[in-house]
Formats: sequence, structure tokens, C-alpha cells
Amino acid sequence: MNRIVRLLVQIFQFLFDAFFQTRKAFVWLLTFLSLRLCGVEIGAKDVWHGSYSTTVHKDLNLDKAGDLPRFLDTVKVCLTTAQDRRAVVSDKCRTLLTVSSVLLTLIALLLPKFIHLDDAWMAVTFYIAMSALLNTIILLLVFFDVGVDMDISLDSDDVALDAKDMQKNLINLHRQCQATLDNRTNYLVDLYKAARFFFLSAFALVVLLFAVSSAVRSHVDLTEEIIMRLRADTAMINLLRGPKGEKGNKGDQGDRGVRGERGDRGPQPRLDLDALVARLLKDPRFWTKLEIQTSPPLAAASRIDFFPNTFFSSRPRTCRAALRSARLSRCASETRRGP
Repeated sequence: MNRIVRLLVQIFQFLFDAFFQTRKAFVWLLTFLSLRLCGVEIGAKDVWHGSYSTTVHKDLNLDKAGDLPRFLDTVKVCLTTAQDRRAVVSDKCRTLLTVSSVLLTLIALLLPKFIHLDDAWMAVTFYIAMSALLNTIILLLVFFDVGVDMDISLDSDDVALDAKDMQKNLINLHRQCQATLDNRTNYLVDLYKAARFFFLSAFALVVLLFAVSSAVRSHVDLTEEIIMRLRADTAMINLLRGPKGEKGNKGDQGDRGVRGERGDRGPQPRLDLDALVARLLKDPRFWTKLEIQTSPPLAAASRIDFFPNTFFSSRPRTCRAALRSARLSRCASETRRGP
């Protein structure tokens, strides 16, 4: 069991170390490319260490120095000036980090409501601006990263020194601290310049998008869009409408409206007489009605006349001729019967 636990601890440790090294390498590469893009001549090793190596400290030979106390005071003033310079740069970076964070928040909240990325170039410009602003924040966080610095401290070997050698040692220590501080401050100044460059670029692109969107889109489009959004919000509509009231009394009938103009005459239906007669002859009710109104011989004759082909007649007749003959036969039968 303990072996499995140790194995799991080693696996998690390896994963955490790999993630840390990957994140550190990514930030280092991003910082190096950003500085080079801004025109800063810097080496990859300097970015990795977070400090320049241009100023190299060398101990001074103070054996022939005349006024060591005054020289020590001068070195202390120089170190204080370097520290003040670092503080000013740090304050500027804090201000830029605050402004960048506020601008990123405002863009995330307000930009989608006022700017619509309808065109491809607007979308590309927007993503470039967001990338530049995010890079600004990353560079400023790198600025506040923990770096290598130097401070004055005394050990047991310095206690045995006399006053003159002690002053010489302090002078060299102050100069060494100043050199290290200047290397680190110069690197941070270039880092601040790169962050400010990306911030100004992002800010300019956002202002450009806002100006173009305001010039292209009219107030009518914005009003219609707002109206459509309000109509789609059912909770807002129910809140504005309020509770449903009681049904009111029925009002008086209004005046009759003006009669409209008569429309055009539609197409007339075409009557197919042959189809109508064929359908009539196939209906048994027609034959029943015909047999009631005529005598049996006449009905038989009429049936024969109606179906001449069925009874092998030599001259087939049309349906109209059959009806005409049926009418004549009926008139003849009524005349034969008399009153």
C-alpha cells in the first residue's frame, strides 16, 4: 500500500513539474517575442533570468582614496536613486495593470452590445485587439514576478576589519548592489515599454472598431434591434403589462364601413355536356324516374334507343339524339292517350 502511495505521489509530482516547466517556457517565449517585436535588443538568456548582464561590477582599488566617508555617502546616494527609480517604474506598471484590467472588463461587458462583428475584417481586428490586451496583462504580471536582486549584509569576516577597510568594503558592496539593481531595472523598463505598446495598440483598435460601427450602423437599426430584444424578453413584457384586469362592458356597435368596389369577374366554369349525359345515363335513378313517367313499351323502346350498340343497332346515335327521341316518344304517347 505504501509503495502504491509513493508511486502516485511521484506521478503527480512529475505532472506538476511538467506543467510548471511548460507554463514557464510559454511565458518566457511570449515575453521574448514581445520584446523583440517592440524592437528591444535582448537575448533569450536575459529574458530567462529576468535581468540584463550589461553592467558588470568590479571592485575599486581604494588604497589611494583620500576622503572615504564622503565617497561612501556618495555611493549610498547613488544606490538610493536606483531604488527610487525602481519604485517609479513599479508604480507605473501598477497603474497600467489597473487600466488594462478595467479596459478588458469594459470591453467584455459593453462591446458586444454596441459593436456587431458583421464583417470578417472587424472580427479579425477585434481578436487582435483582445490578444494584444491579454498580452499586456501577461507582461505586467511577468514584471511583478520574483527576480534576482542583491542587498547589503555583513558576515563574521567583516567584523574583524578596521574602520578604513570597512568603509572600502561598504563602498564596493553599495556599488555592486547598484549594478545589480540597474540591470534588473533596465530590463523591467523595457518590459514596461513593451506592455505599454501592446496596450496602446489594443486601445487604438477598440476605438477604431467603435468608430466604424457607429458610423456604419444607423440609429434606426439600433432602435429596431432594441425593440426586438424587448419583445423577445417575456419576463419584461409580463412585468410591464401587469396583472390582468376584469372584463369591461361591451361597447356600442360602430358605424358600417364603406362598401368596397366590386371585384373582377372570375373565370366561368366550362360544362362538359357529354360527360354530364354519360354520368346521367349510368345513374339507375334516372331510369327509374323515366319508367314511371312513360309507358312500358315506350320505356323499352327508349332504352333500346339509348343503347343502340347494346342491342346491335346498325346506326349508333349520340346521347343528344337519344334524349331528343325520348322526348318525342313521350309526347307521342301523351297524344295517343288523350284527355
